[in-house]
Amino acid sequence: MSNDQEKARIGKIRDSALSMQVGDDSDGPISGMVSVADTDMYIIKKHAIYRIFLADDIDPERTNSNIPNGHQKIVSQGSESETVARSFLTANVLFNSNQFAGEIDLKRVMDLSIVVMKELLAAQKIERKLAREHDSALVAFEQPEQRSVALPSVEGLDENIKTFVQKIEHATQAIFTLTQQFYGHTEKLWNGFEAEIQKLYGDADEFSKFAASMTPFMVFVRNLRNCVEHPKDVHRVIIKDFAIAVDGTLANPTVQVVHAATPQSEIEMRLFLPQVASQVLEVFEVLMIHIASKHIASFGAFEKAVGFLPPDQIAPDTKVRASYFIWVNDCWSKLG
Repeated sequence: MSNDQEKARIGKIRDSALSMQVGDDSDGPISGMVSVADTDMYIIKKHAIYRIFLADDIDPERTNSNIPNGHQKIVSQGSESETVARSFLTANVLFNSNQFAGEIDLKRVMDLSIVVMKELLAAQKIERKLAREHDSALVAFEQPEQRSVALPSVEGLDENIKTFVQKIEHATQAIFTLTQQFYGHTEKLWNGFEAEIQKLYGDADEFSKFAASMTPFMVFVRNLRNCVEHPKDVHRVIIKDFAIAVDGTLANPTVQVVHAATPQSEIEMRLFLPQVASQVLEVFEVLMIHIASKHIASFGAFEKAVGFLPPDQIAPDTKVRASYFIWVNDCWSKLG
């Protein structure tokens, strides 16, 4: 068989109808599909996300008829997860949309939103693990007898908190890189992004106000990572396991950040970790809304905006809260 005949045979196979079983019942039903720039495709299930790859992605010259189509799980969380909805799926709604008019590398933007999602999910997994071990240790704790006590402990506390901080900071770095896809700021620190937004839109603009409000926290996360990776007397993280307080009560594990610019007083580990993770997610979601609001495709004389959906308008198979709106008949109506 000639090369041309072989390519024709492979082409017939590749161009035929495609069916594929993606995941299993434990993933729940399919909630949707995300196609990015005609290059990437994702199947969103209730409890998982899969990347779909085709034989032509691997063998574009169509030289091997044995190359299969397939799928690969990228995270074990799906549309049921608020983190998934408020990161990757929100990026899809806002940027992978004909309502968005900015000139961007869409694949790069969506890839960065996936990085944010993955890093936050990994950090939250560590947070939940430490919470379970914290609770298990408390259950096994017995009150002192004859002035002696076996203190409970959280195994691997220091190492897990360090990894948590690294995951959180990786997420914020991906968010920073994502902002550079829309704006020309080149300074490595968040203050450069804040200055760029204020230069473009003015101090009174809502986006400028948001950039100013988010910068201290994002700088805190960066400094927090430096404290755990490069500790010194003047900047470090103090992690304490269970301890007996002066009043004789059992003190829970705590975290304290020693840093001249961004200190954090001693706080219970169970409070600190979820607060940090949830604030990064909140910053990312609102930041995307502000970016999209500055790049809305025009539609005649109709006014359009980006914002949060009322709770009763959020689709039942997703937790995405952001949307484009259009002003029609004296009210805002969801677009798309």
